[in-house]
Amino acid sequence: LLVKALNGAEPEINRILVPLDGSIKSEQAIPYARVFAKAFNAEIGLLSVPAVPEVTEYRAAAEVVESLRNIAEVHMEKFLKAVARSLREEGIRVRTMVAGNRPAVTIVEVGERMDVDMIVITSRGRGGIDLLMMGSEARRVVENTQRLVLLVPVHDVDFENQE
Repeated sequence: LLVKALNGAEPEINRILVPLDGSIKSEQAIPYARVFAKAFNAEIGLLSVPAVPEVTEYRAAAEVVESLRNIAEVHMEKFLKAVARSLREEGIRVRTMVAGNRPAVTIVEVGERMDVDMIVITSRGRGGIDLLMMGSEARRVVENTQRLVLLVPVHDVDFENQE
């Protein structure tokens, strides 16, 4: 299907970027990236953007923010290393990085810097009726990159009201 979508040209996917925020929802992008990485013998770049802003954005509480950011970075690095380990066990080449503080901007910048062929990202569908099918961060990525973007829709599940 992908080959036909590209007018019969053999697609070339060498590097795939997968942004992860540590949530189960963001991890739903991994199986899709895994399939493409195996099919094209591509490398996966796992990226996490810490939820804590960089210190340069604060003055008075810079030490506190720096400490919180360092803790967040350490946690995200451990998380990404665990995900990378499971992918490497399947023979997939993986690199990990924790960077930035604005998710969409960082994803686009890292995608450019890594020269990725595809970004695989989950979309929560938040942000109003016009964003029903695409979350606001995913939308910003799509709007600001020339890279191929595979959106994996995820939805909130109400476990209490399921039969």
